[in-house]
Amino acid sequence: METVSKLCHDYLQSRPQKKMIPYYLNQLPLVELLRFMVVFFLSAVEGYYILHKNRPIFSIIIPLSFLLLLYLINYCFSRPAQTYLVDFSCYKPPNFCRVPSSCFLEHMSMFGTFDNESIDFMAKVLASSGQGQRTCLPPSLFFIPPRSYHRESIEEVHMVFFPVMEDLLLKAKLSPRDLDILIVNCSGLCPSPSLASIVINRQGISISS
Repeated sequence: METVSKLCHDYLQSRPQKKMIPYYLNQLPLVELLRFMVVFFLSAVEGYYILHKNRPIFSIIIPLSFLLLLYLINYCFSRPAQTYLVDFSCYKPPNFCRVPSSCFLEHMSMFGTFDNESIDFMAKVLASSGQGQRTCLPPSLFFIPPRSYHRESIEEVHMVFFPVMEDLLLKAKLSPRDLDILIVNCSGLCPSPSLASIVINRQGISISS
């Protein structure tokens, strides 16, 4: 199986990089920052008077400043960490999965469940949907009638997921045991065992509890 991501990867690399702002400054509200500056100024004045052996003029400022500082530290460092896209991989189906529009419409007409009006409507949808003559479909849909069974769906999962995972780990120079979390999302299939379990068992991923 082939995987393709070089063009997308080069495109992302060629995009101008924005200047990174520290996470705690990006998340800190302006009001909290202004409060911190005011309290810091008052604390500095209080410290100046104490160092010069004068009577403190803001006796409650120091404990309040300490409490506010603890609040700011907790606010900044208890926020969830940012998530970065390190790399990605896209699946490129083999050539035998390509289905030209004419072939697709011919298959639809052979099912015996669509009339000519429905076939004409499908042709209009294909023309305006942006699908080209190299659009690919799962091999199970090439049969008449289509084989929409559990076995064919699992075979499609193996065909797509495994080469993509292997290519992604290879580009990121990671071992499957380096992964702590695996998220698999699919809107059209929810098998048992789950899709995540299939990938974990195949790749030997050790998910920490």
